[in-house]
Amino acid sequence: MNTVSIKSNEHGINVNVDQSPTDLSKGSDESLVRLIAEFRSEEALALILDRYRERIYRTALKVTNNHNDAEDVVQEVSLTIYRKAHSFRTDSKFSTWLYRLVTNEAISRLRKIKRERTVSLDDYMPRFEDDGHHAERPVVDWSQEVEKKVAEKEIQSIIEKAMQELSPIDRTVVVLSEIEELTNPEIGKVLGLSVLAVKGRLHRARMFLRAKLAVQLGYQAG
Repeated sequence: MNTVSIKSNEHGINVNVDQSPTDLSKGSDESLVRLIAEFRSEEALALILDRYRERIYRTALKVTNNHNDAEDVVQEVSLTIYRKAHSFRTDSKFSTWLYRLVTNEAISRLRKIKRERTVSLDDYMPRFEDDGHHAERPVVDWSQEVEKKVAEKEIQSIIEKAMQELSPIDRTVVVLSEIEELTNPEIGKVLGLSVLAVKGRLHRARMFLRAKLAVQLGYQAG
């Protein structure tokens, strides 16, 4: 039977999962959360963490860009699931509730530990003259030449560095869209944003990342 030990020590609170077979292994996420809420079932919590720990860590890592912070997010979210299972509404998707817990914790942690200046994405949006023509030459469509210029690993490195310049909320929108493949309405539910706000943030963030990558590949606007 899976068990979860929740212990406090001088370094904080740790959640450890003992992975072993359980009769609840085929239960739905929603039914497991109900067991946690109603009976404080540590066995059900262990199963939830078995299923989602990797996803929680991956999302947290993409938002915080730090392995230790991502591990801390996993611990905090594990505790939050146990403590606040009663707040889960059974008429909604468990994954949406979980993403909300993860992103809230990751963004909160990022805002506390990050003090660097974030850029204004408006600076990377196209500008137009009164007649409708570009005030500056738009970023070149480099998509057909990327593989000729640099290796995929280098491109990823450029994008990851550029991601760190985004605000925590904009970075999270990109992660949920591009990495976790959530739809705009789903992202809106997770982050408490309107679909229009999600679209706007995502568009501006993509323009910013595109411009950053284009410059690194040798293209210059103007």
